[in-house]
Amino acid sequence: VSQSRYSANDQVFIELNPSNNGTQLMLVDAFGRIVLKEVIDTQLKQINLQEFANGIYTIRLGSQTKRMEVLR
Repeated sequence: VSQSRYSANDQVFIELNPSNNGTQLMLVDAFGRIVLKEVIDTQLKQINLQEFANGIYTIRLGSQTKRMEVLR
């Protein structure tokens, strides 16, 4: 799993291996609230960060986790 961020347009892209299609993605805020939950069925998932408040989030993809900051 790799993560790329493009701050100019507040987008984050999550790239999966083809064997991981169908994996559940969760975006969790610093308070432990799930703010996004869906099954990814493509190799590249785009998330629009404009709808999320500034803060620290955890991306959970299957058993893997990544930390992400949203700052504007």
